Amino acid sequence: MNYSLIIQNLETNASSFKSLLENISDELAYWKPSLEKWSLLEIVNHLCDEEREDFRQQIMNVFEDPKKEWAPIAPAD
Repeated sequence: MNYSLIIQNLETNASSFKSLLENISDELAYWKPSLEKWSLLEIVNHLCDEEREDFRQQIMNVFEDPKKEWAPIAPAD
């Protein structure tokens, strides 16, 4: 497994998100296309939560043992 490439891709993702979102106005960040849809701010917060609470551990598990089964994720309904 090419760990350097994986890390590089994750770093590129961070740069991509930053460049896409750094000049967004507050109005646009909070805007929702409808009541049941998420705003950009809610989406970014969700991605941050997932990265900290679920994805980080899953990636560490892959680095330690690529054949290990992923632990289940129980998203809120």
